[in-house]
Amino acid sequence: PPYPFVLLFYLISSTLYVMIWVINYPKNTEVHQLIGLTFRKIRMQKNISQKEVYTGIVSRSFFQKFEKGLHSISVEKFQELLNRINVSYDEFMYKHHGELFTTDDFLVTIFNAYWNQDPHSLTNLHNKLRFSSNQTEVFLSRVALLFKLILSKESDGDLSFDFIFKYLDRISSWTFFETKLFNNIMSIVPSKKRNQYFKKAQFFFDNSKGLAAVNSEFANWHSHLYVNFIHLTLEEKELNRAKIAIEDMRISRQNLYTSERNELAYLFLKNLIRLYDKEERDQTIEALKKITDLSQIVNKLNNETYSKLVTTHQ
Repeated sequence: PPYPFVLLFYLISSTLYVMIWVINYPKNTEVHQLIGLTFRKIRMQKNISQKEVYTGIVSRSFFQKFEKGLHSISVEKFQELLNRINVSYDEFMYKHHGELFTTDDFLVTIFNAYWNQDPHSLTNLHNKLRFSSNQTEVFLSRVALLFKLILSKESDGDLSFDFIFKYLDRISSWTFFETKLFNNIMSIVPSKKRNQYFKKAQFFFDNSKGLAAVNSEFANWHSHLYVNFIHLTLEEKELNRAKIAIEDMRISRQNLYTSERNELAYLFLKNLIRLYDKEERDQTIEALKKITDLSQIVNKLNNETYSKLVTTHQ
């Protein structure tokens, strides 16, 4: 009768199933030890101390062993540690594996409220996050307050501004988080600091070619960075600085995934600079026509941002 063979097959199959489950179980509940080495590298690049990261999450000794690759860590604890250094899980995994998943945008809610001129939502978000035990949420509550103060044009926001500037100052190697933050507060950053921060943002993009190659969001933020910076630089009559920036953009964009928005931004800025260049004054009308045409083309992508800039510089 076949029953012994059926029983034997069942036992072998069950054993193999249990073995596979045991092998894969830690991968589902813990982060591999080697990730600690990558985490340490990012933390040190951002000049964030160990104590600032592990306090309230894991013990000092556990954290030190984790960063040396001697400990695995639960996914939940690992996410809390990532929040402390303001790096999304997806960006971290890209840096660790060279792959990109879906980018989490910690700032998207604040940005939307700001661009929609909605100080009420920013106030609600600030009040909701300000007493959180999550350090990233506390940080974002202050960012929400910063944008709310900008919208309402209140004059008592210096401390909040200083908090943001101090954070950006002490992070020596920026990630996408700091780059987006700077991009959205660039207009209120003092000129000297703006130039310093711009270099940090440039360094981030120049060293994130892999990210840009697989996600058009990076190319779009790349163009936003140069549009904002060159626009503000020209308003301050810093023509030479604007020329250097547009040349940097030309070189940098060659190494990035080029989107339609990125191409249009480059052409727009190149012609915008010509309006300020005395050596090309005879071509001013031609340049103005070109940027007007470009602004009409790109309006659908940029919510009339370019048309507003044209009006400003006219």
